[in-house]
Amino acid sequence: MKRSTVLAAIVLWVAVGWATAHQITMVGQAPPYMLAAEQTNKTLDIYFLDMVGGASTLIVTPLGESVLIDTGSLEPAHRDADRIIKACGYAGLKHIDYLVTTHFHSDHFGAILEVSERIPIKCFMDKGALPPQHEQENERFKQLYPLYLQATNADIKTVRARDDIPLRNDPTGRIPKVSLHCVAAEKQVEGFDGNVDAPRKGIQPNTFAALKSLPSLEAIYQIHYNTQYGAQGNTADEFIANRWDPKKGELIKVSVDPAGGVFAVSIGVTGPKKEFHIQ
Repeated sequence: MKRSTVLAAIVLWVAVGWATAHQITMVGQAPPYMLAAEQTNKTLDIYFLDMVGGASTLIVTPLGESVLIDTGSLEPAHRDADRIIKACGYAGLKHIDYLVTTHFHSDHFGAILEVSERIPIKCFMDKGALPPQHEQENERFKQLYPLYLQATNADIKTVRARDDIPLRNDPTGRIPKVSLHCVAAEKQVEGFDGNVDAPRKGIQPNTFAALKSLPSLEAIYQIHYNTQYGAQGNTADEFIANRWDPKKGELIKVSVDPAGGVFAVSIGVTGPKKEFHIQ
């Protein structure tokens, strides 16, 4: 198989990379509810969850350590918390080591209290700053932020651009080192001086066309079909997790096998896997 690139059409404010110069991590699939620490294939698993416009991503390292990035929305009641807890079950987790809140939009931190009540969280992290004043005056923020403080007990560690989340790694060195590195927070972007304003979120047709023109790109995965741009803003139907049923709530799983030099992507934890060589 030729060397390839796969893009999941989901943007995170953190970057995951192998210290051995691999830049993404994913393969091997444990049966549902098998303890992550008991997995023998020692893969790095990433679950991109369907928060219907919001975001939540679960990362489980080869040593079974876990990071949950964002928690989706409070409403509809239980929907996003249920999907997060279900993914934790697939990963065999009994607790979450780090819960990172990227920012305080209602569809990124709304379900944090319910999630924290349903599975223990060892460490809460955020960017260490409240949103602009006009956002703090929003009724949704006024409703949700007290729930955030209740969930975290106001015990929150700050993660800034250029910071690493302190993950454990194999002291013998047999398993390649995994690092989780924050590249942007509070308008600070690693590699740039001064404040950097983020571009408009969402993929534009010209951006999508540029991505598809990359010679090494073999697949683009999406959680949902982009109704705004049609064929100009979407990948092939087979790579869209919830193409025909937007309410299904299907996830995308990526598993990296550093020993085998491949990563696998599947829609759902038991769906067919496509394997790609790690670049």
